[in-house]
Amino acid sequence: MEKSYNDGEEFCIEVATIGMIHHVNVVRLLGFCVEG
Repeated sequence: MEKSYNDGEEFCIEVATIGMIHHVNVVRLLGFCVEG
């Protein structure tokens, strides 16, 4: 089993990665909220 990140760290890493993608078929990510 892989080590999981605490407090949504893995989610934040994924969002940061998606935010850096520039492709004609991908909508640009402007922001997100981690609080429910």
